[in-house]
Amino acid sequence: MRYCIFRGTCPLLLLLAVSACVSLPVSADDPVGSQAETIVAYSQRTAERLDLARRTLAFVEASIKQPQLAAELAAELAAMEKRVESATASPDTFPKSLYDEACNLRRRIILSHPQLGFDRLLINKRPPPGFNHQSDQYLGRYSGVGDGLVVLDSWKDQPRESVLLKGQLPAGSVLHPDLSFDAQRILFSYCDHTPTNPTRRRFFVYEIGIDGSGLRQVTGTEQDAFDGSHGRETVLIEDWDACYLPDGGFAFVSTRN
Repeated sequence: MRYCIFRGTCPLLLLLAVSACVSLPVSADDPVGSQAETIVAYSQRTAERLDLARRTLAFVEASIKQPQLAAELAAELAAMEKRVESATASPDTFPKSLYDEACNLRRRIILSHPQLGFDRLLINKRPPPGFNHQSDQYLGRYSGVGDGLVVLDSWKDQPRESVLLKGQLPAGSVLHPDLSFDAQRILFSYCDHTPTNPTRRRFFVYEIGIDGSGLRQVTGTEQDAFDGSHGRETVLIEDWDACYLPDGGFAFVSTRN
């Protein structure tokens, strides 16, 4: 069983992001002219979505050859293009359902890419920080409470989530999870929101198994000397962005001097 974690921005993730389709509101209370304009807009957007689907299929085919699957998707796309062309002849009655079908088809096309052929997806649920800055947004004092580490099964069609930290840590915030090379463990930074004074909240590095077992705190424990250069501690010490190394160790970013 394969796992994947997305960090940063990659071309495939961008393609996934634009797969979302925005519905145009149509209300019975709207003026008739306004309703007609919305229906026409669906006709135009469906054509645009099918064009994107066609280009997405070309991208998938060029990346890794899958003749049989590509042929099936191409045939389905061609059939839909004919249906849309026929419906466009009467744009005032264009069915919104075609727009939804076009969105779904394009989504299935990009998700057919072999590099997205994993079963489970590790995500991090956290709200935006309370401070927008070049670096201070990573400080615990500006973090917000979220569910943190979540594994999504069947993430492409009927996602089911498993919240790994539920009941294991107090309410807090999680940053920058990193999946081990064997996909069995996760390093992450966690900020406990128990302190009522936000300026005393800070991130430390933790580790947990992909199944939610074996949670342990790695930095910030009683065994952690918090020593910086020459024993200095000029700021509140926080640790983030831990990542596994090929030799079995790990590296992380810290405010330690």
